[in-house]
Amino acid sequence: MFSCVLRPLRAPLEKALVALHNRDGSSQRLTQNLLRLKGGGAMERLGVRSGVPDGRGVERVKQKLVLMQRTHSPVDKVLLLLQVCKCVHKSMGVLGQEVSWEDFLPALSYVLVECNRPHTLLEVEYMMELLEPSWLGGEGGYYLTSVFASLRLIQGLDGEQPAAGCLTPEAQEALEEWSSRRSREAQRQKESQQNQSSRRCSLHRAATLITPVEMSNIWSSWDPHVTRGGPLNTPMVEVQLQVKLHLEVPAA
Repeated sequence: MFSCVLRPLRAPLEKALVALHNRDGSSQRLTQNLLRLKGGGAMERLGVRSGVPDGRGVERVKQKLVLMQRTHSPVDKVLLLLQVCKCVHKSMGVLGQEVSWEDFLPALSYVLVECNRPHTLLEVEYMMELLEPSWLGGEGGYYLTSVFASLRLIQGLDGEQPAAGCLTPEAQEALEEWSSRRSREAQRQKESQQNQSSRRCSLHRAATLITPVEMSNIWSSWDPHVTRGGPLNTPMVEVQLQVKLHLEVPAA
């Protein structure tokens, strides 16, 4: 389904995101800082205080990011992203244990610098907007926002100044706005599903009031001029009116 729906939309979506980042200069800043940091001193600049993946580990992460760019499904993308983040956790020696944001964010940022794939920002934004709300909770939402935060941290580095190890006010505002908007979308989706369920239940109750033979007779002898105030001089008209009233369920 994702392939059928999103394959034709992928190119225009990507083009719009690229144009947006080119206008505000964020794409150029990210690309330049990735290259500058990769040249040396990345661990010191990013404030890494834990273990990080070795060369083979970085190569595995890079392969995951390449696969992420090739797939159209946001679910497949976030599953690959989870594998990337778990690889970072493993290198830190804390797989399956609690790790502080202050330690994980620099280590993740270092790995993204070593992979040097600016396009990852577009992939993250693609997932943030197209994933179902159910995927934005738990590990999926945590690691997705962690990668977004890491990229914004790299993007915001200025000159030789060390990274602060935390989000800039602009990045915090962007995440808060995104979280609020997706929460409203999830609430509207929930209300829509509840309304649809209510309509199905009402139609089911109406359908169980009569037999299939009676229903067939109703549709074959339907009188559109019968109203609630009209004459009810036959049993068929009474059944017709009863079914009609049950089927008039307000739309959502």
